[in-house]
Amino acid sequence: MTSSVRSSDISLVLTTWNSRHCIGECLESLRRQTLPPTEILLVDNGSEDGTADYIRLEYPSVRLIALPKNRGPAHARNIAIPQTLGDQIVILDSDVRLHPHYLERLASQAHRPGIGMLGGRILSYDGSTLDSAGLILSRSYRFLDRAHGEPDTGQHSHFEWVFGVCSCAAWYSRECLEDLRSGEEYFDEDFFYLVEDVDLAWRAQRRGWKVGYEPRAIAYHQRNGSRLKRRQRQYLSFRNRYLMLAKNGALENKWEYLQRAGLYDATRLLYMLGTNTRLTLKALRELRRLSPRMQEKGRFSQNPLPPKALARTVPGGEL
Repeated sequence: MTSSVRSSDISLVLTTWNSRHCIGECLESLRRQTLPPTEILLVDNGSEDGTADYIRLEYPSVRLIALPKNRGPAHARNIAIPQTLGDQIVILDSDVRLHPHYLERLASQAHRPGIGMLGGRILSYDGSTLDSAGLILSRSYRFLDRAHGEPDTGQHSHFEWVFGVCSCAAWYSRECLEDLRSGEEYFDEDFFYLVEDVDLAWRAQRRGWKVGYEPRAIAYHQRNGSRLKRRQRQYLSFRNRYLMLAKNGALENKWEYLQRAGLYDATRLLYMLGTNTRLTLKALRELRRLSPRMQEKGRFSQNPLPPKALARTVPGGEL
């Protein structure tokens, strides 16, 4: 396999939060890479399980940034990225382990013109099912990991252009990240956790960057390695969906939005109010406060494509 990308071009950013139970396997998989990164920056979000001390003791070559409290993965990545040296930035979650050829096989596609993001074939931790074959945005503006939960029978086995890639094991060009940066933020910290990778992909599509899926690059994802409680994940997923839609222009044409997503969102709201009342009401209060700011952030894009035009920019996408 030939690639113009060298190890010295690749910086890896890893985030942890109470990840002592899984971070060892993740870092060992990085040691086995056939194209290893030139540096690893690990930002620990105020872990209370000894993660930071474990890294200091067992992996002294890893550059550790220990934060006093959990500010979310978006904030952690935004701190680390400006301190990296490589032209290519790999973002990795602590509950992921990589096949030894993962970085090398992504590197083999990094030469494609206009490419800003790459992701591989993400499997469940035991390898039995697909976790993500790239991100898609459905007609009802649902953001989905393509093929999630399907048995791995070799589907999606060719390189494709997709809407986005899951940030659990994502490759970004520095040029793309700098183009998408708003102030000090690459990943939008208002999301805190969940959906920040979808928002980044949507902004990349609006600005003309290409996003590639390389199935020969294989990773294994444990999911919810931070062990966040189910109700908390529901609340963040619900809240962040509407922050993302407000930011990326999907709510500007109210009639089109209602046609595409009105029934889905009304049903979801009723379900959330009935099953997770307190956190759903909290989400609604935060949406009222944050939505105007997200709309203002969205105006940053120099190429705000409407949804129908955006769909045509993603060959192979399922919009």
